[in-house]
Amino acid sequence: MVTVNRDLPKLRTRGITEANAIVGRVRTAHITPIPGQEWIYQQKEEEARAFLAGDYSREFNFLYAEARGDVTATARRILNRANAVRVALANLETHRMNALEAIADATTQPEIDAALSTLSSAVEHLEP
Repeated sequence: MVTVNRDLPKLRTRGITEANAIVGRVRTAHITPIPGQEWIYQQKEEEARAFLAGDYSREFNFLYAEARGDVTATARRILNRANAVRVALANLETHRMNALEAIADATTQPEIDAALSTLSSAVEHLEP
């Protein structure tokens, strides 16, 4: 006879919530968690790309605001940072999705705990 854990859906939901919280804490190390900031990052990256491509048909409000001298060096720094963050966040998302899959497949609380532990260990040292 197979024993069914009736609490398993709730345990999985809690596990998913915790996995997302773990990832959320790590993401805040890579991005500034304030409203509108993602849009500003996108604008900086677009301006930096346009500036380095020689497209001077637009304004460079964010690029000029951030530049403390050499605008070209600032544009390169913005793109380098954007690329590094993109890679780090993609790695983070891979770990998050792996954890969510493991939690969905879990049949016991210890299996959920193991998925969360694996996630925590995998993402604790991710750097942008």
